[in-house]
Amino acid sequence: MAETTMKIQADVTGILYYEPSHGYFISANPNAGPTDRVWLSISENKVLLRDLEKLKGQFVEAKGLLEQIHPLTKAVFAPYSMYLSDFSIETAKKQNRN
Repeated sequence: MAETTMKIQADVTGILYYEPSHGYFISANPNAGPTDRVWLSISENKVLLRDLEKLKGQFVEAKGLLEQIHPLTKAVFAPYSMYLSDFSIETAKKQNRN
């Protein structure tokens, strides 16, 4: 029997921020703690990095696979942090602030 891998596809909207020691993240609250952010998992893709730099500080929408850092994994992000991988990102068309 073939093993099935389950994945969570997510749409994340908020302001795109950059933290020098950790990278890019999206949050609706600029004062949110590390576990209240959705981090963006980025490879050495120079085109993507250029695009992210242009979007920094803007209200964005990102779509990708939502994953969580295992507490025993050595990663740049805090344990249990959520991050998007294999994502696309663009300026959000409409900003809802409820």
